[in-house]
Amino acid sequence: MSDRALQPELLLGVVDIPADHWIARLPNAGPLVGAALLVGAAFLDLQDRSSFYFAYFSAIVFFLSLALGALGFVLLHFSARSSWQVAIRRLAEATMGIMPSLLLLFFVAGFGYRYLYPWIYPSLWRTEPSIAGRFPYFKEQLVLLRGAVYFAAWWSATWFFRSQSAEQDLTGNPEVTRRLQRWAPLGLLLVALTTSGAAFDWLMPLDPRWHSPLFGFYFIAGCGLAGVSWIVLLALGLQRLGFARLAIGAGHRQRLGALLIAALALWWLVVGSQLAATRFTGLTDESGWLLTRWNGVWHPWSVLLLAGHALALVSLLPVRIRRRSGAMAIIAGWLLALRVVDCALLVLPARGTPEPRLLVAVCAWLGVAGLAMGLLSHLLVRESLVAERDPQLAESITFDRV
Repeated sequence: MSDRALQPELLLGVVDIPADHWIARLPNAGPLVGAALLVGAAFLDLQDRSSFYFAYFSAIVFFLSLALGALGFVLLHFSARSSWQVAIRRLAEATMGIMPSLLLLFFVAGFGYRYLYPWIYPSLWRTEPSIAGRFPYFKEQLVLLRGAVYFAAWWSATWFFRSQSAEQDLTGNPEVTRRLQRWAPLGLLLVALTTSGAAFDWLMPLDPRWHSPLFGFYFIAGCGLAGVSWIVLLALGLQRLGFARLAIGAGHRQRLGALLIAALALWWLVVGSQLAATRFTGLTDESGWLLTRWNGVWHPWSVLLLAGHALALVSLLPVRIRRRSGAMAIIAGWLLALRVVDCALLVLPARGTPEPRLLVAVCAWLGVAGLAMGLLSHLLVRESLVAERDPQLAESITFDRV
């Protein structure tokens, strides 16, 4: 390895967050504040716990989207055997590293199973054969067991790729990169299948009368949008604070924007297929779910979601827009906000009452955010912000520098 590669501060700028920086205090403050907010939200909803559990579950879905999207980004990077992502890969690795906190939060949500899926109890499914037929598959113990399998797959992939990357920082062994490239396609397939399975297991059963074979693709597209948008914002935010300023340039932003276009195209393909199937074939299963979100208090949010994704897609098409840091920050922030709306629309309308309790929802979302972001900041502080000894690093940081 050349002397230039051994001196990242000359090539990358500051790549380690100092112990006295305010980010270094988040690993302690975030979980404490988050836990306090979750307890407060639960007490605000003592009489009707359903409002808390639906808001809490929608927040978990959002942050799970960030982690799965980042994991997919890393697996796609190694599967494609490309070099441009190396300079920003560590940010994705830190984001997917929040998986342990989401595992804990998911099993806490299991205490609200009877609020989220009340139809599994005999009072309803005994009178409706279509629901009764789904009961054995969605029995509480089986859903939690399959959830453990999903998280085991995600956590295993996260641990393997993060640990190997950390090992390479110590040894500089190029064989690590080749090893990860060999395993990445299998990991990508496994994560795609388990992500689709989680969507079918956790989100679609919120409305027992609805099912769609395309729903897994819809959730995967949403995870891709959330993960890449978060990586863009995290990279630009850290650069604004003075870290890794020389590592990420216009060419990286252009490629990240192209990934966002691909995820948006998949999102629109699935949505368009659902709308066309509902309009021209009269499929009642799909139409009932869509009409619930197109009427009443949810209507403006559904319009915002459709119009917002169309606007983001059109905005990303010009190459010059994707190369500008300010424009990419705005678009990525906009897409993350839309993902919040999307996760809320996936979960909250199933509660059945049109008016969600805003204070409970805000506290629940901020509580989950505190726990997840606390772990993320710990990972950012503990490790270098750039994979300093990856053999493709020099090629990545000089990629299309403008």
